[in-house]
Amino acid sequence: MISFSMAFLSSFFKCQDVPGTLKISFIQAGFQAGLFVLGWLVALPFRTWLNQMAWPLVIFIFLMLGLKMILISRKARPPERAFDLSQIRILVGVAFASGINAFIIGMALGLIKIGLVPVLPVLAIASFAFSVLGVILGKVSGNLKYGQVAESIGGFLVIFIGIMLLLSFTNLI
Repeated sequence: MISFSMAFLSSFFKCQDVPGTLKISFIQAGFQAGLFVLGWLVALPFRTWLNQMAWPLVIFIFLMLGLKMILISRKARPPERAFDLSQIRILVGVAFASGINAFIIGMALGLIKIGLVPVLPVLAIASFAFSVLGVILGKVSGNLKYGQVAESIGGFLVIFIGIMLLLSFTNLI
């Protein structure tokens, strides 16, 4: 949803053509996937060290990350969050900054020993698809609130994952 929000807001202020849309989407998906893998790899040495503390830490990370996403989506004004993604250095900077959440989630999932294979393809494909959708809707929409709503939904989804992890950790599901 962060990919959608970033692409939507940027496309609203500077319409993208098909090659521009694909460039934004591939770079966004690449950074999301790459930073996720990097976070997962960073967590490897800490798996045994944290052992039983890993699950509560991961649950806390998911809940706080989701809350942060919701608060940021409510606080920032859309014009302040739009960037000209046709410039490659700005696109790479925005993709890196938005990929920090993927790094943290990768680290969290690495700590609780969830493999890369089930998560990584879904993350990359969803990031690509939501970026394309964001650019398209940004071009045809006159409502800036969609980007904020998308980021809020993403925050609620991250919190939902945190709650599901909590329920799994406490053997309630």
